[in-house]
Amino acid sequence: MKFSEIVDQLRPLLSDHYLGPNPEITAIAAIDTATPTTISYIEGAKFAPMVHKTQAKALILPQDTALQAEATAKDIAWIAAR
Repeated sequence: MKFSEIVDQLRPLLSDHYLGPNPEITAIAAIDTATPTTISYIEGAKFAPMVHKTQAKALILPQDTALQAEATAKDIAWIAAR
């Protein structure tokens, strides 16, 4: 499933998103074991440094504009829930 399809299905629940390269998503994975075809989740400051290390090409992020900007700068697609 393309990331844009996930965004379309979740749009009513999202506060913001960045499609980036619109990766193909095949699974969900922990941030430290993610691959380019998985979506992962970062919650809070504890895992924030992982945005620079993860292989994930799509993330679920908190409403944290600095973290969202970091993911965008790395061209990682992301969504943030309301």
